[in-house]
Amino acid sequence: MLMRVIFGAVVVIVGLLAYQQFSHKATVDNLYETSPDFILGQQNAQYTIIEFFDYNSKWSRRSHPVLLQMISRYPDTRIILKEKPGITSDSEMISRIALAARTKGRYMEMHTALMSMEGEIDETRLRSIVAQMGMDFEELKQIGQGPEVSRILQENEQAAFFLGIQSAPSFVVEGEVMSGGGYTVDDFRAVIRQIERGVR
Repeated sequence: MLMRVIFGAVVVIVGLLAYQQFSHKATVDNLYETSPDFILGQQNAQYTIIEFFDYNSKWSRRSHPVLLQMISRYPDTRIILKEKPGITSDSEMISRIALAARTKGRYMEMHTALMSMEGEIDETRLRSIVAQMGMDFEELKQIGQGPEVSRILQENEQAAFFLGIQSAPSFVVEGEVMSGGGYTVDDFRAVIRQIERGVR
């Protein structure tokens, strides 16, 4: 009887481990299957850098021009944007508004505007940005609370969890996780070259 219980427990543990491994692989694979709306650079570029960011993270903002330089200097590299709010109490609201702007075909415009801000973004400053862009804040807020935006944020959070990413900004460079800010174009390119050579 005891042996049956132990065997059953082992089967359950093995099954859970297998499921976690499968879920991890599925989550990582899904990272690269994204809408063109969230891509900087050429959609079918050879190399991919995934950025998990928060609009109220100063290092996320400082990384933005670096990523633009990256795709300018190296057209064989694309950037996939993944919202990961959590730095401030307003971070999630900001991400929801940005993702809601996607329904108007203006996600990248909103993303660029937010990444160009200095200092903390609160609701007042966010309303001002939305107004300057000629959009209705209350409408975007309602859309941002909808199931599609919630799904995107949930999937991003699940992906970050499985990858061990806890903070923004963090980057996934061809499968290699790089957390924190301050990286240069040469830093990103060096990781790609090392992966190519099988060093990492």
